[in-house]
Parts: sequence; structure tokens; C-alpha cells
Amino acid sequence: MTTALTLLLVILLVGLLFFAAVTPNRPRHSAFELKRRRELGENTVLDELRDSYFADAMSFLRIVQALLLVLTVPVLIGLLGMAWGIIAAAFIAVLFGSMSRLRPLRRFSQRIYNEQEVNLLGFVQRYKKVFVWLRHGGMTSAAHGFDSKAELEHLIERGGHVLSDDERHLLIGSLRFEDRRVSEVMTHKKDMFTIGKHEILGPLVLDDLHRSGHESFPVLNGGGADDIVGILRLRDVQTLDTTRKHTAKVETAMDPDVRSIDSEESLTTAMNLLLNSQHHMLIVTDGRDTVGLVTLSDIIKTLFGKRR
Repeated sequence: MTTALTLLLVILLVGLLFFAAVTPNRPRHSAFELKRRRELGENTVLDELRDSYFADAMSFLRIVQALLLVLTVPVLIGLLGMAWGIIAAAFIAVLFGSMSRLRPLRRFSQRIYNEQEVNLLGFVQRYKKVFVWLRHGGMTSAAHGFDSKAELEHLIERGGHVLSDDERHLLIGSLRFEDRRVSEVMTHKKDMFTIGKHEILGPLVLDDLHRSGHESFPVLNGGGADDIVGILRLRDVQTLDTTRKHTAKVETAMDPDVRSIDSEESLTTAMNLLLNSQHHMLIVTDGRDTVGLVTLSDIIKTLFGKRR
């Protein structure tokens, strides 16, 4: 009898230390990020189980610990008698938590748990209605940072009253900026406001330029939008000699230094090119033909989230 009780006590103590040393694995990503990765075709089944049943797995481990500790008491009483058995049980109850934090024990226990994790989570999932009643309040699986810009953007959009609309647009615009292409924000060729280099800067032409709402205009040589020979800026027109402003041709006021960029280049590249060259407009091409134009103003509006 004594041998059987001793063997049972050892089994109970080993089990108690094992379950006390184990911590359920938290998901590596948030629920939003898991959904995003699943839609991209990644296998997220295990992490989704961890996310859904972390609290239930923790409750299961605590319940097993409690049962093992309760069973240990009568076994100790049977071996040591009532008084010494209760004292020994109290001693174990106080110390088993500290002993379970020993690094070798935690590593060993966690490795065994990891091998059986899928089975445990499957068990918890199967009896999830029972664990709803046993779940310990306040336990959550969220304990990680951001795993993608999309996740951070999702949290910003759900920021509620913490962020104003302008702040939200600025943050989201900044996050998306690196991935935006010139083709997404450019003015298409059919919508470009151009002017011929031989036109005279008379009252009607100047009025049209001011009415357009633009500050700079591609200057054509006469061969259409693919034959751009300069950029005319309203500020340059203002500096013309007033005695000949209304008889001067566009080519006398335009800047012949035309900068271009491929439509698939990033907005970051376009902005750096504009800032380094001190220009305000780039002609956008598809490698050969003109397809549109992009201005520094377009890029800044996108950076600040004013353009979607």
C-alpha cells in the first residue's frame, strides 16, 4: 500500500510541476494579420487556433494543476498521517510554483507541450462550450507588435476619436506612399493643359493660363504631347518685360530643361528627382511615349493623404 501511494505521489508531483511549467503559445500575429495572410494563401490554422483558444488552453492547464494539487493532499495524508500530510501539502502548494520556473524544467515541459499542442487545442475546440464557463477572465492572446504596414493601417483607420481625420489621412498617406506608383497620381495625357512654343503671350492666352488653375505647363513643339520641348511657369511670365509681354512668344519664357520619369517609378523616386533638380513638374512616359505629367503638388497631396 505504501509503495503504491509513494508511486502515485511521485506521478502527481511530476504532473503538477509539468503543467505548472507550461505556458500556452500565443499566436505570432494579430487576428487582422492572420486574416490577411490567410487570404494570401498562407497556412495560418495553428495560429488561428492559438488566437481563438489561448484563454481556454490556459484555463485547462490551471484546472489540471488544481486537480493534481487536490489529489496530492489525501495521498500525503495516507503516507504521513493527518498532521504531517496537511503540512507537507501546504509546503508543496507554496513551493511548486517557484520550482516550476526552473529553466531546464520549463524547456522540457514546453517541448512536450509543443509536440501535443495541436491535440490539446483540438480538445479545447471540441468542448469550447464547456470552457466558456471555465475560462479565466482577463486572459488575452494579444501580445505582439505589428507584422505589416497593412495591419498598422487597419489600426489607424479604427483609431476612433484618438486621431482626427487629418491625422488619420496623414498617417495612412505616409504608410502607403512608398508603395505608390507615379501612374496612380499623374495627370493623364488627355487631361494635360499644354501650350505651343510659338504662341504669343497675349491677353487671351494669359487669361486661359490663369483660368486653368495650374502653375506650370508643358510646351509643345507642334508635334503633339510626345514632342514636349519646355516647361512654361506663370512666375516666369510675370518677370517678362512689361513692354513686350503681350508680344513675346512662349519659347522666350519657357524653361527648355524638361525632366521625365517612367510611369512605374515610385513616388519617392519622383519626389527626390523634383527636389534635387528644383523642378515642379515631371513628364511621365511609358518608356517611349508621353502618357501624362506629375507635379510636386500631386506628390505632396498624396503624402498627406489628400489623394487616394
